[in-house]
Parts: sequence; C-alpha cells; structure tokens
Amino acid sequence: MWACGVIMYYILVGILPFKSGDEKGLFRKIEKAEYPVPVNAEGKRLSVEARDLIKQLLQPNPNLRI
Repeated sequence: MWACGVIMYYILVGILPFKSGDEKGLFRKIEKAEYPVPVNAEGKRLSVEARDLIKQLLQPNPNLRI
C-alpha cells in the first residue's frame, strides 16, 4: 500500500514525495512520512479526498495504514 501511495503522489503531483540531499535525510523523511503538501502541476491543491487518501497510504505505521 505504501508503494501505491508513492505512485499515486507521483501521478497526481508529478514529483516523488520524498527528496533529500543525502541518504540519511531521505530515510528520515520516509520514516516520518514528511512530504510536501500535494499540489498539481498548476500549483492548485489536490482535493481533500485525494490528500486524505495519500495521507492514509503514506502512513508510516503499517498497522494504521489502509
């Protein structure tokens, strides 16, 4: 489900949700699910439903993830 969230984010936003200049920083962001608020290519926020689904798919705790 996590991978589905990453792919959905990429399809809707056009960039990957997690970026960092170094590997340690990247893994920290992944572990804490720190990603920018999803906006589309025109800079508009995604719908509440799309943001909520991404949030549920990128839930760091697998026991709470949909």
